[in-house]
Amino acid sequence: MTDDGLRERIKLVDPSASLPLLAADQASRLMEETMSTPAASTPPTGSRRVLLAAALVLAVAGVGWLFAGNILAGQPDVPRTPGAGPVVRLTAGTASAKCRAPEAATLAASADFAFAGTVKAVSGQDVTFTVTRVYRGAAASEVQVELDDGRSESLVGSGPARVGLGYLISAADGAVIGCGYSGEADSQGLRQLFEAAF
Repeated sequence: MTDDGLRERIKLVDPSASLPLLAADQASRLMEETMSTPAASTPPTGSRRVLLAAALVLAVAGVGWLFAGNILAGQPDVPRTPGAGPVVRLTAGTASAKCRAPEAATLAASADFAFAGTVKAVSGQDVTFTVTRVYRGAAASEVQVELDDGRSESLVGSGPARVGLGYLISAADGAVIGCGYSGEADSQGLRQLFEAAF
């Protein structure tokens, strides 16, 4: 569209197009009044209080919206009761990935399920955990994880899974998150990572 075409369109919808033009002296007088009238420098004190209260209400509503969004998305910030709910099935990754040092913010952002559990049974590649605490996600009584040869190098401190051994496991989309974000519960720094993330 050209400038002339745009001007024509504006003229068609301009509500002042039907009004008579101002005389030059009227336009000058209105311009002078506008320029010489001082603007209010600060709102009255009562208005400040109203504006401050409105800003506070918006801030509280925003925080509430974020908190409610986490709960509605199935990712509450408070731990759930163990022993309730269905058995969850996860798969473990491989050790071929290169990893950077784990960070609580990364764990909090990526995990949709995280729990503390004790190995209940090992059967081939399947390890069954009794859930002792759910940090994030739906409540579960047991979690079954498929590990290569009953172990996974992607889990911190992992040798062969043994009955009674405690683990902290995080997962996203049904797969265990390795690279220092899951492993034996007594692995250095893992418990602190979970506490900081959840």
